[in-house]
Amino acid sequence: MYVISGIYLGRERRKNKQEITDAFRAQIDDKFAALNMLDCDIDTITNPIKKVCLSSAEHILGRERNKNK
Repeated sequence: MYVISGIYLGRERRKNKQEITDAFRAQIDDKFAALNMLDCDIDTITNPIKKVCLSSAEHILGRERNKNK
């Protein structure tokens, strides 16, 4: 089981931890470069950060599958 910034990576078995970390950082760096954070409102700053992190994790790891109980 791997955890990067609170994201569970246990279901990703084809890539090692370093490959996942590098891919995640590259995705986030690219997306943050496109953001313009001139406004000082906390919601304006944190919402794009949250979206960037979640979309990067989803792009690299895929969507989590729900298990039927």
